[in-house]
Amino acid sequence: MYQVGWDKQEIKIKAQGYAMFGFGNWHHRAYEARTALYARSFSILEQHNRLIICCLDLGCITYAMRSQAVARLQQLLGASFDENQFMLMATHTHSAPGGCGHEALYAMPTPGFVPEHLNAVVEAIVSSVQTAIHNEQDTKIFLTTQRFANETPVAWNRSIKSYNRNPDVTPHSVTETHLALNREMQLIGFYREQKLQSFISLFGVHATCLGNKLRAHDGDNKGYAAAFAEQALAAQGIQNPVTIFAQASAGDVSPHFHGPNEHKIRKNIKGEKEYLYAQQNGRYQTELALAAFEQQSLHQVAGPIDAVLTYVDMSQINVAAEFAFGKADAKTSSPCHGASFFGG
Repeated sequence: MYQVGWDKQEIKIKAQGYAMFGFGNWHHRAYEARTALYARSFSILEQHNRLIICCLDLGCITYAMRSQAVARLQQLLGASFDENQFMLMATHTHSAPGGCGHEALYAMPTPGFVPEHLNAVVEAIVSSVQTAIHNEQDTKIFLTTQRFANETPVAWNRSIKSYNRNPDVTPHSVTETHLALNREMQLIGFYREQKLQSFISLFGVHATCLGNKLRAHDGDNKGYAAAFAEQALAAQGIQNPVTIFAQASAGDVSPHFHGPNEHKIRKNIKGEKEYLYAQQNGRYQTELALAAFEQQSLHQVAGPIDAVLTYVDMSQINVAAEFAFGKADAKTSSPCHGASFFGG
């Protein structure tokens, strides 16, 4: 049996007028916090082999976040910490702080690098990981999946023409953008005494229910999904439940309707309605996840833990001739932005 622990810690960043990360909009600034933002962590120990999973209510993971968190954890945990088995990820909310990395383009709207933001993020990561390790107990792990019904308005493909150009997909019309995506949610459940205690959900949909005219930090749909799920488990008597609603392949998957009259429909979701919309999108994800664990097709996980960490130089990737106009020795180049970048 595995030893598993979990914990969440608030990312304590005060909203004080810095631009948020996600939309790349100088005017998208935070002056208040609508919801708390968290670092949620799971520690899974098998023999002396530990996998750590940490998910942040942020737009993305920067190298600065990871490198500083790794340095702190190595210092605190010593040889028991293996960077190769440390998974750090983000929900991709676009309503969370920026300024947490050294990349010039990403830092432009903030503006610039904000050391206090990075320090707060690293502190939340380290604290949640340490507490998760401290809380490790005998736990059974189960896997399951559940598919959203076609009529559940949770996600749409925002680039249907591009999607249909893929040779391995079934083409869909502009009225079927909700079908041009993977509607299956994958789940990892953690059980003690035959009761679901905490879980991890993976479903790809952008955390952009909230637009760039709002003025508050917010976890968006993924943050609300986690909050609702934790509330539901707590109501069942579970002590300190933690649920991660992580991204799968979000790509061009939007939480907003795309199809006929999409702009007219979108205009009706403004201001306070955006928060209600984000909550409802999160509730759809919570309800599907909880329903999945009620079914009988749970598969128990057994065996050793293994992980691979790979760094890839994206400027030196071999490109297949079929994607390079027949050129046999094509490679990627140094990063650059094409005209399409300015379209958002």
